[in-house]
Amino acid sequence: MKRIPGTALLAMLILAGTAITGRQDVAAERRVLSLTPAELTAQLASRFPQRRCLLALACVTLSDPVVKLANGDPRVFVVARASPDVGSQPLGAGTIEVAGKPRYEVATGALFVDAPEILRMDFADLPPTYVAPATELTRGLLVDYLSRTPVWVLDERDAQQALAKLVLRKIEVRDGRLRLVIGDED
Repeated sequence: MKRIPGTALLAMLILAGTAITGRQDVAAERRVLSLTPAELTAQLASRFPQRRCLLALACVTLSDPVVKLANGDPRVFVVARASPDVGSQPLGAGTIEVAGKPRYEVATGALFVDAPEILRMDFADLPPTYVAPATELTRGLLVDYLSRTPVWVLDERDAQQALAKLVLRKIEVRDGRLRLVIGDED
């Protein structure tokens, strides 16, 4: 017996409901999938560390990402540890914080940080001559990486996340969580 993927099965059930009722305007029940910063951090951290080098001499490694959400702010914040080095000589670590609006990509069921903006960079232990190259490498790496790497990918094995992939209506930050609104508004 051939197994039907979750989203296909869900789509068939929605279509079957339309065929049974004879109505094309059957509304999906409104639900909310709520993701905590810890859940978002755990999934994003699985894609780290990330490393970028300039002329194979000066490099920066990003690690230990932490996702933060602030009440009343629609953005997703990401703080990461930045560790620059020249050759194989570590220069000391710093931090970088970026923020951007959540963006949902329907085809992959992935949530991205769209147009991340750098809020803070701190390299307190870095020798002054290395601050500019480390800053440039770090800025480019995290901003580029978050623009194309999801902070969360919906899991089609979970019924609510599979439904979200089909009928996601809105993404919002509320009460310290990233809320995915599924179905029609009340």
